[in-house]
Formats: sequence, structure tokens, C-alpha cells
Amino acid sequence: MAEARSAVSEPMVAKVVDRESTPHWDVIAKAWIKGGRRKYYRTRNSIRNGMWPTSMSNLCVICSAFFLLMICEPSITKFLTDRLWRFGFQIYIVSSLPLVLRAVIISSICGFSFILIALILRQYSIRLLLSYRGWMNQISSRSRPKKVILWGIFLRLVSGYQPSLYSFQRSLPRMPVPSLRDTIHKLFESLKPVCTEEELIVLKKQSKSYWRATDRPAARAASLATNILKFKRLIDREELPPLLLRNTIPICMSQYERLFSTTRIPGEEMDELIHYDTKRSKHIVVVCKGVYYRVDVFDSKSQQISSRNLEQKIEWIIKDATEHELTLTPEEKSVAALTAIDRSEWAV
Repeated sequence: MAEARSAVSEPMVAKVVDRESTPHWDVIAKAWIKGGRRKYYRTRNSIRNGMWPTSMSNLCVICSAFFLLMICEPSITKFLTDRLWRFGFQIYIVSSLPLVLRAVIISSICGFSFILIALILRQYSIRLLLSYRGWMNQISSRSRPKKVILWGIFLRLVSGYQPSLYSFQRSLPRMPVPSLRDTIHKLFESLKPVCTEEELIVLKKQSKSYWRATDRPAARAASLATNILKFKRLIDREELPPLLLRNTIPICMSQYERLFSTTRIPGEEMDELIHYDTKRSKHIVVVCKGVYYRVDVFDSKSQQISSRNLEQKIEWIIKDATEHELTLTPEEKSVAALTAIDRSEWAV
């Protein structure tokens, strides 16, 4: 983890700055130029991905075509040009404006509307075409049916050209995620051949208290932490059954002993792996907005606290981190950057 973090970013550690030295304006200018260039490319890519499978060139061509039709007024497209000029009167464009200016305004509005409609239609067409799954069974076959060939041709025609990395995101079909109730029902149907009636009754009772989705992040975090602590208790009490290959061949389970309450302490020459006993390891660490909080998950009687109690503590952490978000220094919110420092320097 430390090597990966060091490879992608530098630690945000405060540096000693000589206050008497004058600022290097060339460095500041280069930083501003670099930041502006980065924002430009980010904005450009966002606009390009949002307009795909259309593009800015398509918009310019359509607007220019409408403008030329309104200025030249050829007899072949008289019906269209009359509708365009009539549209200008409907949106209350002042007739006292110059003819060219009115044509520019009307052609820009009509061209943008046309591109917007075409954009929505093409995106939904791509999503509809990608919902077809029949092509998956024809990848290995040499002779593909005409249905798959026509599907591929339509998909290439509707899709844009030169897509970027995230151009297809708005057009991809949504994953068919089933509801929790359907998933549990299908689970029971699949377990009927391998479970007895008594086991199914027990599973159905347990499913009533199954974790349900919620829009509260504190409740989700508390539920996840509670289930992890229950799993840790099974390991501490050695109540977790060992893994057996084909229910016969046992495999080593010693790695479970250091699955929790274990940390690596950096050393100058060699790190030290320390495992704490359950009597000492009675807390978890919650990170919120870059700030680390220690949360005790056992009461004075060494009993695990309830999920509701843990949720209240996490809600307090979210409130406290939000209140002090602007008062904390960048260094106080960048403790995780220490993992990117060389191990020997961190040990000192």
C-alpha cells in the first residue's frame, strides 16, 4: 500500500520556507498557467463527453447550414426557411435588428435544439442497441447470422467517431441489478435441493433481519463495522469452521489469526509486524474528511456495542468533521500522506 501510494502522489508535508526571501514570480506564473491549462482540458473533455456521439463540429455545421438557408433562401427549401423566419417572430426577436443578426440568432437557437434532440435520440438508440445480448454467443463462430451483422452496422452508424475514454458512459445500458427481495427469493429456490426444511426455516427467519439499503452513510458504516466485528469475534473464539477442500482436505487457517488487530510499524532497517491481543484491541478508526477518529466499539464490560450506538457515534464524527473542515490545516487533514514517505524516514 505504501509503495502504491508513493508511486501515484507525493506526501503533503509542510516545508520550511524562508519568509524573508522574495517570491519567484516566474514559478507562480508557471503554476497558474499549468493549472489553467489543466482546467481547460478538463472542461473541454467534459463538454466533448457530454455532447457525444455528436460534437461541436456537428453543431457548427448545422448552425451554418440554417444560416445559409435563411440568407440565400433557395426555392427548394422555401418551406423550411419560411418556418425558420416564422420561428423568429414566435420567440419575439425584434424585427428592427439587422437581417444577418436575426438570422444568426435564429439559426443558433434552431441548430442547438436540433443537435440536442439528435444527441438524446442517438444516446438512447445506442443504449437500446447495447441491451441486445445475442452477439455474445456468436463471437467464436465464423459464420455470424445476418441479425448480428445488421446489429453491428446500426451500432456503428449511430455511434460517433473518435470517442474518448469516457464518451460511452452516458450511452451504456444500466446494469440489471435485481432487488434485494428477488435476490433472497432466488437464493431460497437454489438452496432447496441442498438444504433440509429445518435449515430453510432458519434461513428465512434470518433473512427478515437482513441488512437493507439506506441513504444514511452513518447507518451503512455502522452496519458494515458491526458485521465485521461479529466475524472477528468468531475468529477470537475459534468458532469459525475451518476451510476444507471438498469437505475433506484441510488448509492452513493461521492467517486468520492476524487478520485483525495487526499493524506494521516502520523501522530504520526492517519493519516490525505487531499483533495486539483482544484485551487491548477494542477500537476502530473512522476517517471523515481526512480526519482520523478513534471509536471504542466495546463498553466497560467488554461487550460489543450495538449497531445503533455505533451509528450515533459515526453521526457525531460526521458533524464534528464538517464543523471543523475549514479550521483544520492541510497538514492535519493529510495524515495519510505519511504512508508515502520512505520507511526509514517515517521510523525516525
